[in-house]
Amino acid sequence: MPISARRGSAPRHAAPIVRPFLFSSGHLRRCVICPETRRGSQLDIDIRIELRIALVPLGDWDRIGDHLKKAEVLARLLGEQHRLGQIATLMMNQCRLIGDYDAALKFGQEALTIARTLGDRSIEAVATFAHYSTHAVRGEYAEAAKMLEQKGKLRAERSGSPVIPPAMSEYALALVLAPLGRFDEAIGHGEAAVRVAEETDHPWRLFLGLLHLGWAHLGRGDFPRACRVLERCLHFSHTWQFVDRTPDVAATLGYAYAIADRTEESVAMVAGAVKEFRARRHHVAPFTILLSAGKTYLAAGRDDQAINYARETLALTRRRGARGVEATALSLIADIATASGAEKAEGYYHEALSLAEPRGLRPQVAHCHFGLGKFYRRRGDRERAEKHLTTAMAMYHEMGMIYWPEQAEVELRQLG
Repeated sequence: MPISARRGSAPRHAAPIVRPFLFSSGHLRRCVICPETRRGSQLDIDIRIELRIALVPLGDWDRIGDHLKKAEVLARLLGEQHRLGQIATLMMNQCRLIGDYDAALKFGQEALTIARTLGDRSIEAVATFAHYSTHAVRGEYAEAAKMLEQKGKLRAERSGSPVIPPAMSEYALALVLAPLGRFDEAIGHGEAAVRVAEETDHPWRLFLGLLHLGWAHLGRGDFPRACRVLERCLHFSHTWQFVDRTPDVAATLGYAYAIADRTEESVAMVAGAVKEFRARRHHVAPFTILLSAGKTYLAAGRDDQAINYARETLALTRRRGARGVEATALSLIADIATASGAEKAEGYYHEALSLAEPRGLRPQVAHCHFGLGKFYRRRGDRERAEKHLTTAMAMYHEMGMIYWPEQAEVELRQLG
């Protein structure tokens, strides 16, 4: 069936339609749109939406942006609300990618308004997902989780998206629950996303399910399981040539290898991921790559390189308003300063806490207390060191985290 027929088209003998159009000069003109012109314009919009789907795995975001902007102009001119709702959800993703989070939220609200006005559940489902993504990247994980949990299972209806909503809802919840310390739930949703992808034999969904499941295991501190999941994800990415997302997986896996004392492999993997990242103008997960590089080089004892990546991450988060990742970048800078014996580490940890605590980012809060405990122990302040290390250990145990409680216990033993 032709795309224009599938999306809906005007009757062949419909009367010409008159619509106002605002030209770049600012003057409002009126354009007469005949039925043939309308059908051609509808087809033009639909093709541009379909092209976006084809270009996503290639990461050709500039071309995607051009197609979406042209489709938006046509949809507004024609008064095509259904198509405009689709485009608004995609524009929200596009704005989030280039770091304009305020514009992303505006497009998201427009998409939800259109969907609810039309009673279109498919647009509402995808718009909800895209809206959640913007809240998540701004560090508003609790808001994003609430939005997804209230919505429940998103319907399996397509609306210009390459991903079917049920799988989206599963890995979306894995992404937002892990930073809140709800690891059992996050891993459960990640595993469900992988199951759905395998049952439907959808490579892109399977890739995303594995990636988010790997991130959840990594956040918990289960590095062996994280490595197994991410190794499978990386192999899958190479097999299906998801070139835009391969650096995300490689950088994350490199950090996991660094903690597992596979230093040479980790540094080589991270260096390759960064090289690919630098070669692209836009990237879906720049924070993931830069932070993984900083953590990997810190674990390898290469503090000079680690601090450069940490500072680059911090600058990028502040430009874009990604406050949750900003807390992580500040904590990483503090970790590097602690390793080198710098006094300024204390201030960085407290600044990170001021961002993480009100947002409910409990794993990051625990890491800050752990870092402060190490800082005070090395400075000889036993009382404050014990207080922060004890707090960190209690939080780690409450969240069911592993690896980190052992590290905190080592620091406590060194207090004597």
